[in-house]
Amino acid sequence: MAELIISEAAQKDIDEISRLHHQLVGPKSAAKAVDRIFMALSRLRDYPLSGRLAQDEALYRMGCRLLVIGKYICIYRLIGDDIVIYRVADGRRDYPSLFKKMK
Repeated sequence: MAELIISEAAQKDIDEISRLHHQLVGPKSAAKAVDRIFMALSRLRDYPLSGRLAQDEALYRMGCRLLVIGKYICIYRLIGDDIVIYRVADGRRDYPSLFKKMK
């Protein structure tokens, strides 16, 4: 089974999603949103190719995949037996630019 590695940036993204849900809707919504994200990420261990290849040219060349989790997009890549989660962002954002800023 593949190991899931969540980058510092991805963890900050998830924390921010939780904070926003908590602020706008309440603690139950925040917990539900975060649980949904972690459940989807956990499924990647069994189905690492379930996310589609990124359509953005730079992300595609790097072998990045996208997993849709409700309105969020998870950018990840397979490196050997590891699944590295780079970012979790609102799918309505310019998510390729978020990843490119990290390089």
